[in-house]
Amino acid sequence: VIAYLLGLHAADGTVEESRAKFKITLNEQDLNTVNLFRDSISPAARTYFNSERLMHNTRNNKDYIIHPNYTLEICSRQLVTDLINFGFG
Repeated sequence: VIAYLLGLHAADGTVEESRAKFKITLNEQDLNTVNLFRDSISPAARTYFNSERLMHNTRNNKDYIIHPNYTLEICSRQLVTDLINFGFG
């Protein structure tokens, strides 16, 4: 399970070193995967739903639809440090 979760993080996760925060955002249909991640790493972590919205990219002046998704946030200096040390930062 851990190797799967590391691969998932590499594809869809972010690390905010300054905030000691790990985040992963997946499509709303992948809630079970978000919950697996949370339950395996940090059961008390925050999971929240993001409804569909329009995002404007100022770099290319285009609008994009962001589809409904779930985000998992884990605030842990140790987790963030370990991910960065293993090249997942």
